[in-house]
Amino acid sequence: MIHHTMVYQPCVLPPPHTPLPHTPRRNGKPTSLGCFNTEEDAARAYDMMMVWGQLHQAHKGKGTVVTNFDPSEYDRHLGMLQNMSQDQLLEHLRSQGRSQAAAQRGGGGRKRGRAELE
Repeated sequence: MIHHTMVYQPCVLPPPHTPLPHTPRRNGKPTSLGCFNTEEDAARAYDMMMVWGQLHQAHKGKGTVVTNFDPSEYDRHLGMLQNMSQDQLLEHLRSQGRSQAAAQRGGGGRKRGRAELE
């Protein structure tokens, strides 16, 4: 039996024909921040990337960074974000999503084979 679960992935949907400057990017291309169990967790992952970008001036000249929650909620993470590279933050956010998925599966973290899913 296959069990389907709902996961949330942080993303930005710009208005038609309007580029959005705050899309998380890596090497100039849009990038995934991972998959999360709740919309709130996905929104907070997006916010962390936006705050990181503001700290590292990745959004220089692109206006004010828009977050889902009050940016002051991330003040306690500023030291960590200041000392992380973008790749380190991406790995951190993605690992949070993976650990949520493992906890939802029962914490084993073991991938199931095809025969176990049927």
